[in-house]
Amino acid sequence: MNSLQRRISGLVFGSLMGLSYGLASQVINQVILPGVPLYQPPPGRFAAILLATLGGGLLGLLACWPQEAITGVINSGLAGALVATLQGLERSGTAEFANRLIVMVITFLPRALLFIPIGGFARWAGSLWLEPSSRTLTKWQSRGASAAIVVGAGVLGMLNMYSGEVRQALTSMNILIQSGMDTLQTASSPQALPAPLLEVEDFVKKANGAYVLDWNPDTDQLPAARPPASYMDRVALIEARFETGFHFGCVFYPRGSTPICRAMPALP
Repeated sequence: MNSLQRRISGLVFGSLMGLSYGLASQVINQVILPGVPLYQPPPGRFAAILLATLGGGLLGLLACWPQEAITGVINSGLAGALVATLQGLERSGTAEFANRLIVMVITFLPRALLFIPIGGFARWAGSLWLEPSSRTLTKWQSRGASAAIVVGAGVLGMLNMYSGEVRQALTSMNILIQSGMDTLQTASSPQALPAPLLEVEDFVKKANGAYVLDWNPDTDQLPAARPPASYMDRVALIEARFETGFHFGCVFYPRGSTPICRAMPALP
């Protein structure tokens, strides 16, 4: 295997691993929760998959660029950590930029360690594909192993799946909103709304049109007093984002308690 073949194999298998991971991570929750309109953060599902593919290809190319495998894999890990650091800083506001910069610098090397396996597996997959005769495996066993590495990246992407508690909360929130909107269409009085929605300011006036649901791990963002939860009780804040800008959230408890819902600041 010459240098050009090695680099092309790194680019190809890195891209395939990125595509596999990006596709699985972006669609797994929608597959698990059919019928629930899930919020897709910027830059969108297609762009996220494309970026994962391009990022994987770049890391694979860097890992396979030098002759020495260790040097290439380390360079790939450092490049991945650098891109992730710059992305995190770009998303930070002016007030928190300095604090986030300090955290990013401190965690740079541990972050690089997380990216090293990507380049390492991309280089290994290319080597298995191009040089099966130098190993104890047969040609098709080697290529099967290369394919398994790509599939493994997709399995890793499936770890992006919401927990059971969050999935249940999202489903319950969707049912609650649908029930409330149906009630507004058929009932003569807003008081017929499900009890949690009676506490949501302007739900009667503004809860119309399409909406998406988003899980927020920070339940303290809901502007409402809540009963204390025990250490073992997992709570989930589910936000509803309407296309009109109307925005409210509900905190769900895992043991069937009535959710606590309140209006939240309008979205731009």
